[in-house]
Amino acid sequence: MVVSGTRCLLAYVVFPYVFPLLGVTDVVGPAVGVAIGVVAVVFNVVSIRRFWRVDHRLKWAMSTVNVAVIGLMCYLAAGDIAELAG
Repeated sequence: MVVSGTRCLLAYVVFPYVFPLLGVTDVVGPAVGVAIGVVAVVFNVVSIRRFWRVDHRLKWAMSTVNVAVIGLMCYLAAGDIAELAG
């Protein structure tokens, strides 16, 4: 979840406000967004597996949250890929 939060912080704060000041927004933002999105999805899957492996009492709730975050990361990654492609 921390990686997903970092990705969102970068996507909505750093990329739109800091990178334009540096003049590196065209390719760097979406490329980094895709990379961080992939890492976020992997960490969320690892989190789901960990909760299920130890049979945690909140495994269903955490799995639901993680799946929702994975869906959001996939949506954001699709947007970044589309921006990189054209």
